[in-house]
Amino acid sequence: MGYSICLDPGHQSSPNSDTGCFGFGLHEEDIVLDICKHAKALIELNGIKVIMTRDGTKVNGDGSSLNASLNTRVSIANVNKADLFLSCHCDAFNSKAYGTSIHVFGLNGNAERFAKILNPMMGKLFCNRGIKVSNFAVIRDTNMPAVLLETAFLDNKDDNVKLADVNVRQQIAVNIAKSICIYFFGTDYVYNDNTSTIQSINNKGDDNVSYAVLGFSLNDLGACMLVSQKYGNCAIYFRNSDKSFNQDCLKADTLYVVGGSTVNHKNEKLLSGKEAKDTLQAVVNIL
Repeated sequence: MGYSICLDPGHQSSPNSDTGCFGFGLHEEDIVLDICKHAKALIELNGIKVIMTRDGTKVNGDGSSLNASLNTRVSIANVNKADLFLSCHCDAFNSKAYGTSIHVFGLNGNAERFAKILNPMMGKLFCNRGIKVSNFAVIRDTNMPAVLLETAFLDNKDDNVKLADVNVRQQIAVNIAKSICIYFFGTDYVYNDNTSTIQSINNKGDDNVSYAVLGFSLNDLGACMLVSQKYGNCAIYFRNSDKSFNQDCLKADTLYVVGGSTVNHKNEKLLSGKEAKDTLQAVVNIL
């Protein structure tokens, strides 16, 4: 039986209840949803089921009040019997506070074990404020190990600039996915550099497939997943270390090449840049 995690993008876009913090034009509920959607794609690719408490602007259930929204999030995790729960947030205080932190309801359990995996990864992106014991409802009332991640402070200018960067948000998603894989499997990604092809659910080996994605390397995995999801979960392929690749991808009517140079497909869409962040931005531009 496989593992499952409940991802909880904190707050929701509601004029009356459970709205998040904001700063310099950014809203918490939008930032954390973007991070969780990126993380979901990466986590699922590693064979872990992802349950989302919110896929859009509102929680997946009763969100008519703050308490209702919190109860709905807890219920989604408990009813689905998730093996792990992660609530993703942005912080705010007085515009001077900065950094990332992870909150658990108690120490010496699996929640702390997971927090200790994720915390140093986040500390490479933001000032590390450490692991804290807190009484938040979503980590107190869930039946599984649960943590609440405060990515950084939206009202702090330096943290805000980072959170506004799509490349930083992608790296947060990568950190979440890697830490979850380490927690469950003892290693970061199930897929490794020797993986040249990932078959998605809609690829049945037909000669005439509408879309396919060719990534330069597994470093482009998140960007490739975004394109694949936009086009019906089409097949994703990766170049090998010698730049060769599975020629089956050339059978697609349209081939999205993410990173690297052209492969001269008859209907090729090249999404590439000098740096990884440029490639990711090219992907975001078509979504």
